[in-house]
Amino acid sequence: MYLTAITQRERLFDLAMRWLQGRLEADDGRFLTFAFLLDEAITAPVVTDFLRDVIAPISPVTKIEPLRLKAQVRSRIARACSAPSARAGALLAQFRSCPERFYPTTPVDMLAVDGCGRELLAMVRFKSIPRIVDKVSRRATTRFEPEIRRRAEAITVLQPSAGLGLGDGVLAEAERLVCLDLVRGALSFDRQERLIGDLIGAKLIGDPRELER
Repeated sequence: MYLTAITQRERLFDLAMRWLQGRLEADDGRFLTFAFLLDEAITAPVVTDFLRDVIAPISPVTKIEPLRLKAQVRSRIARACSAPSARAGALLAQFRSCPERFYPTTPVDMLAVDGCGRELLAMVRFKSIPRIVDKVSRRATTRFEPEIRRRAEAITVLQPSAGLGLGDGVLAEAERLVCLDLVRGALSFDRQERLIGDLIGAKLIGDPRELER
């Protein structure tokens, strides 16, 4: 569900709902291939132009560097932190003395933005697909849990002689019924329920006056 940051998201939303209902079309694979291959070429210039415009009042952007490991992120922050607070200084000292404790090989998808005479003006983070999947899963749970519980309670009411509680496979059966209704189109996500709005985050670095501007 890495859909909301992608240029073709409207068509992708519709495709996702069709697939939940088992309705595939012949050109779906071709469309998905092009959508994911070409999206970065379309969106990356927009993101970098946005950064340049936002940062321009502080300094012209001179370099935008991709970062792929946590070690690169920590090193860039440490190198640029010339006047740390006591707390930041203690953390930096820990990092420099034992960098392997700070998950150096964890993969990231980030950008470091440098300016004229300023080594680090901003950092940009792109959320990973597993994080998005986790968010969508929790969103689906919030959406359908009340419906599953309502179905389970209905089953126990309709079969009082069986003495069923909400255990005994009743919740599993209620979940199966909800999934069947999802496939039939009787239940669905609306567009807002499938929207994940924080795939890209930017942290700007400056004094209070610069950040206010």
